[in-house]
Amino acid sequence: MNVTLRQLRAFLALALARTGSFTLAAERLYITQSALSGLIKEFEQTLGIRLVDRSTRRISLTGMGQELFPLVEKILHDLDCLLVNVAERKSLKTGLVRVAAPQLMASTLLPEMIASYHAEHPDVHIKLVDSAVESIVSRVFSGEVDFGIGP
Repeated sequence: MNVTLRQLRAFLALALARTGSFTLAAERLYITQSALSGLIKEFEQTLGIRLVDRSTRRISLTGMGQELFPLVEKILHDLDCLLVNVAERKSLKTGLVRVAAPQLMASTLLPEMIASYHAEHPDVHIKLVDSAVESIVSRVFSGEVDFGIGP
């Protein structure tokens, strides 16, 4: 089976429209009614089941469509959360930063700087790693820490 995200989003929009209208559901996705109808047909063909009862006046979800709706809704919600999380990490709004620094610097200068940074970026966590000055560069190159600070 080769279900696409567009098919899943089309099915969800149709179910969420709750108006029995392909046109209103299509407007939610900024696509044409015929494009939405095509995506739903492709989705039904891929699954090999009918999800939508169509009549000349209204549409409604079949029993299987009603069963599938909460699952598709959860899948897309989880995917959207994942994409937001990745975007936040990419833009450095969340995550973990590992810093290697000599013990004296780690205990005197850096705590105040880390506290100040954390106040501005509460979702970024900083792990401070005490290191001998000679090992800071090797820890950065090995990937053990993200960056190092030293004299």
